[in-house]
Amino acid sequence: MTTLDTRKITPAHIDNCIEQIEFHHKPGTTLTICYLTLKNGTVLVGESACVSPANFDAEYGRKLALDNAKDKIWPREGYLLASVVSAEARGKVFGVTPEIMAKVAHEVNRAYCKSLGDFSQPAWDAAPDWQKTSAINGAVFHSTSVGTTPEQSHENWLKEKEADGWVYGEVKDLVCVLTMNCQWNNEPKTICLKQLSMSYAVSLIL
Repeated sequence: MTTLDTRKITPAHIDNCIEQIEFHHKPGTTLTICYLTLKNGTVLVGESACVSPANFDAEYGRKLALDNAKDKIWPREGYLLASVVSAEARGKVFGVTPEIMAKVAHEVNRAYCKSLGDFSQPAWDAAPDWQKTSAINGAVFHSTSVGTTPEQSHENWLKEKEADGWVYGEVKDLVCVLTMNCQWNNEPKTICLKQLSMSYAVSLIL
């Protein structure tokens, strides 16, 4: 018997996508416009109007305009969810696991470090558990977050390191648990490439 996939888009999920709601009523008309700013920065526009000015109700007009704008979120979120489900399915079909994705990204980054004269990165099989876990978490983040950018990957990595107790240090020290500069634009190329390699590895496999 096939197990049902209970993931779905709900009204609560749609509401949670919204960062800001603005309304505009064009003077002398029955037109009401709603501007929805989503948490990812996307702005969607909804509108409502009635034929007769005598029937115009400002509050009801705002409700209809808001509903019209919200209707445009559903297909976008549905597409994202479908992409995640599809990526997971393809991973299962080809036997691709987050660990395989993480290993590919790790080895790409290790090769790049070696090209710069940095031989500190161990091979995947010799890497410490914390490093493997971090890479695997990154692979999971990429494969379940459609459209993830390298910068977003870095931010996710940074949050994990901070939660594990890592703090700022001028030089990376694995014993004292120090990390390098934490700002994406100021990161050394080796750190930036780790996020790029993860994006590339996941895109190739999925």
